[in-house]
Amino acid sequence: MENRIMMEINFKLNYPSPMVFLDHLNETYQLPKKQYFLCLYILELGLLDPKHSLITPSKLAMAAIYLSNK
Repeated sequence: MENRIMMEINFKLNYPSPMVFLDHLNETYQLPKKQYFLCLYILELGLLDPKHSLITPSKLAMAAIYLSNK
């Protein structure tokens, strides 16, 4: 059965990135455009540090929103 499922989705499995969670949170909180782009910038800066790969993407997205509020 697992093989049939994998064949049906063409073996396309994705790891959700923090950007996906940021988009979902943006739909909820309706961030201003300037703040949304600041969140994107913060998340991109976090990609440079390997220690951030241990943190879940949803927490990274929430942290970016928190930092952009400050």
